[in-house]
Amino acid sequence: MNFRSTIRENKHGKEEPTYGASDPTNLRNFDKVGIPIDPMKDRRKKPDNHNNWRWNDSQKKWILHGEPKLKLSNGRVVTEKEWQRMLINRSGKT
Repeated sequence: MNFRSTIRENKHGKEEPTYGASDPTNLRNFDKVGIPIDPMKDRRKKPDNHNNWRWNDSQKKWILHGEPKLKLSNGRVVTEKEWQRMLINRSGKT
């Protein structure tokens, strides 16, 4: 497979985003060859389901909206602030 990308120039001589087989939007070619894809660049699936992600077409990556959340081993989803409070409360109970 050929993974070269080409650079286009607009009419003002400025470079535009690349396109071709190595463009992360052409993900099927990467899957065929077995090249791992960065989860932030894979538009087919969100990096995780417990945060609020939105796809940004201009940057071609997932953007986190809102406060980051953590998923605990018991399945509970907490914000980072809640997690810090839980750690502080538990460390004081020795």
